[in-house]
Amino acid sequence: MSKYYLNCIIVALWIWVSGHCKQYLWTRRSLSFHGVIPHAGVAMRWGYRGLATIEYIPPKKLSMKNFLLLFRGYYRVWKFELVSVRRFQTKQEAMFSIASDPIVGKCRVLDSKK
Repeated sequence: MSKYYLNCIIVALWIWVSGHCKQYLWTRRSLSFHGVIPHAGVAMRWGYRGLATIEYIPPKKLSMKNFLLLFRGYYRVWKFELVSVRRFQTKQEAMFSIASDPIVGKCRVLDSKK
């Protein structure tokens, strides 16, 4: 847990600027609060075919010390690995490929001890 009161937007901007603005800065609606509060993070290259995202998340238990906008949270890292690349002429073909692909929906846990 961080010892400072921060929020995800401050941390994402800090990581993005400290990386000389070369990473991807992203925002989305919060999952926990039904989209009411914006959420931000940073995505960066990881290896040759990978992407890692870093986000600052609040603790599961909210208290008077941890508010919705400023909190002592945790850093969560997601790692994504490229499986395949395909090109399509139309959006319908691309969407059909996603729906009918046997790889989509299966996830693989990457072991950090490799």
